[in-house]
Amino acid sequence: MTDVCMDFADPPEGSIATKIGKEGKLALTMMAYEPEVRCRGPIVLSGSTVTDEILRKMPAPSTRTSFGRRGIPGVRVLLPRTYISVNRILGRKLVATVDAPMATSERASWYDIWAATVAISGICVENGRGGSSASLGRKATDGQERAG
Repeated sequence: MTDVCMDFADPPEGSIATKIGKEGKLALTMMAYEPEVRCRGPIVLSGSTVTDEILRKMPAPSTRTSFGRRGIPGVRVLLPRTYISVNRILGRKLVATVDAPMATSERASWYDIWAATVAISGICVENGRGGSSASLGRKATDGQERAG
């Protein structure tokens, strides 16, 4: 395994480990990630096991695609898209919904959405609160990248 620390910047920006796996074709990159997460309102279900079921159901390829409402030209993934985790003991559900404003489409990867779900879980759900993350991907209509 080869390790390269990306500490040339001040502060350090991350690191990469390469040649992972039997054939040495995998790599792991670690870098700062500052999600736009907003927590709100208490939720009855909390803890990482609650979101694990949602994360298992959610695709996570890194290929960018167009998300939006029916009728918008070029949309490949129709929104809203909802994922549900059920706690049968408490009879409660945790619902994660991927959505965008009515008249727009967004280019993003499922991995971007998956990472935002992990961030919401760690920042909000772990502390018994609901949450949201915004500014994923970029607007397909204006071509400008958006942070997130």
